[in-house]
Amino acid sequence: MDALIIASTGRNSRLIQDIQASGIPVVQIIREQIPKINSIVADYEATGYNAVHYLYNLGSRSIGFLGGNNRIVPFHDRYEGYRRAMQELHLPELTMPSSFVGHSFERGYHDAKELLFQFPNLDAFITSVDSQGLGVLRLLKEQKKRVPEDVRVISLTGHTIGALLETSMTAMELPALEIGESAVRMAIDEIENSNSKPSTPKRLVFPAELVEREST
Repeated sequence: MDALIIASTGRNSRLIQDIQASGIPVVQIIREQIPKINSIVADYEATGYNAVHYLYNLGSRSIGFLGGNNRIVPFHDRYEGYRRAMQELHLPELTMPSSFVGHSFERGYHDAKELLFQFPNLDAFITSVDSQGLGVLRLLKEQKKRVPEDVRVISLTGHTIGALLETSMTAMELPALEIGESAVRMAIDEIENSNSKPSTPKRLVFPAELVEREST
């Protein structure tokens, strides 16, 4: 193996550093787990921030947020973007501690149900990932709330499945193809320059693209 491209989990820092120290270049994608190793990530804080302003411009004023494990950088940064935008717009944060535990379909469903119980006038949901968004859409259908007329839904991590739903889901989509291509180029560059003096770690940050669909 000449190089390693890895979507880090947050639990393998020592192993990654050992591989890098052995002379095999490492490129981290999605998460920057180790700052001194090359990485390619997305601007996760901007996704949360921009999603709030997007919904606000559509008329939403009671915007709920479903997050994930806040110790994981992408989830932490998405929430920070949401929090910053809500403060700027003088809107109350509508979230809950349990939202920072999991990000499955089931968690999205149950957390959305709890938020709607606490805030019956909630008119928009921001979910960290599509799986939560699927749970939200299921709940809203059960409660006979129209999407987007009554409640809007946007995911901060879009996948192709979002376009195939009965109510297609608006999302902040990561440029997966560009991230993959850039990671390969970065790895090849490190291989070709392996005999030169160690360089400063490279860090590329890609913006997410808003893809509007039926849910907003």
